[in-house]
Amino acid sequence: MKYLKEKYWDLYAGIFLFLFAGALYYGGMTVRMIEISRYGSGFFPKILAILLAITSAIIIVSGYRRTKGADEAQGEEPHWKGILSTFVLMIAYMVLIPYVGFMITTAVYLFLQMNILTARESRKLGMFAVIAVVASVVIYFTFVKAFNLMLPAGILG
Repeated sequence: MKYLKEKYWDLYAGIFLFLFAGALYYGGMTVRMIEISRYGSGFFPKILAILLAITSAIIIVSGYRRTKGADEAQGEEPHWKGILSTFVLMIAYMVLIPYVGFMITTAVYLFLQMNILTARESRKLGMFAVIAVVASVVIYFTFVKAFNLMLPAGILG
């Protein structure tokens, strides 16, 4: 029974991500439009949703092919703690971004996500902090200055 669950893991994960991409795209359509530039406020969430849908379709196809190989060697156990931590972190990010602001929330999210995804013995906290802060600032100014899109300023605003 355990092997049966592992065999379908990619298929289930891909379907979940595809549904999440659909919800994200729908959420991008409901974003209040601010017509400062030719790109609306929902532009970036829609692009992310499309990329996530494409990626999840690839995972679904890969998972479907994997289910066809019944004699395949047993895969490794899914890392539930990391999966659940990522999911909780994503929800916290979505809830906090309007109040705390894009730059701070994104920097904290990236730092914590890098820690979740990296093996304990390979973590470089200083490097993770620098990457998170620089990426957050670059993304913020790219969207605000290049695309003229308003991102939540939160407590900095």
